[in-house]
Amino acid sequence: MADLLIEHNIVPDRVLVSAAVRTKQTWELLAGGLDSEPTTVSFHEELYVAGVQDVLQLVAEQDSRTILVVGHEPTMSAVAEQLAGEGSDSDAYNQVRLGVGTATLCVMESDLPFAQWTARSVALTHVLRPEDDA
Repeated sequence: MADLLIEHNIVPDRVLVSAAVRTKQTWELLAGGLDSEPTTVSFHEELYVAGVQDVLQLVAEQDSRTILVVGHEPTMSAVAEQLAGEGSDSDAYNQVRLGVGTATLCVMESDLPFAQWTARSVALTHVLRPEDDA
């Protein structure tokens, strides 16, 4: 996963991680492969049971340029599906509509501040998996 982030020039300056053991382990493995560490990494109990609006609210509260959320399905794909609007990749959108597997990155891009992200306001540009890097 770190290789995918590097390959696609995605360098998070803030990482929001569910406090669940599995997501913490995922983050530790991913962080070990990155060229540089994010400015801020925080762990959030609420991400374990979060709904779409909970994730959007947490992201909206952040003052960052690039955020990586390490969360759980089906919420993470539901967030991507809800946000995906004009400029989204149709294959990526179809994937998130069905749900995504473990260790999948949904890449969202927008010029809007995170606090202004609403339904259909962001471009879903990629859905990436480690096997995509092979």
